[in-house]
Amino acid sequence: MFASALRIALGKAQGCASAAALSRALLAAESLETIEANFESSINASKAKRGEKPTRLSKSRRSQIDQYTADGAAFQAQQLTEFETALSASQIVAALAAGLASDLQFWSNAAKYTHPDDLPVVNELVSAKRELHVALKAFLACTPESAA
Repeated sequence: MFASALRIALGKAQGCASAAALSRALLAAESLETIEANFESSINASKAKRGEKPTRLSKSRRSQIDQYTADGAAFQAQQLTEFETALSASQIVAALAAGLASDLQFWSNAAKYTHPDDLPVVNELVSAKRELHVALKAFLACTPESAA
């Protein structure tokens, strides 16, 4: 989601300095997306190393998760359309930064309750989220429009 939204914002960015800051944020977002895509398999690999099986979900729980995924995809498409049509680059980035701040807080706290063997995987995710958040804030700091 972040990378797609940042591509939209990059298309709307004005000025070389802000576009460069936005490009750095886009690289951080792409890195985060890769880490997120590999998160489940990385946790399962960590579990396998210590002799545990991957978490198994019941059919009803899997169906519920699949529905959340479908709802998320629909919401993402709607959000990207709104970003495309109604918001400026700095408004897009401000919205992303606000959402990421609470997500970052959640994952930072979740690390406290993570199995020690899984901690490197969670820490990698938290670091990538933090790096993106810093990049988003850097863009907002160099954008006069966001100061208003």
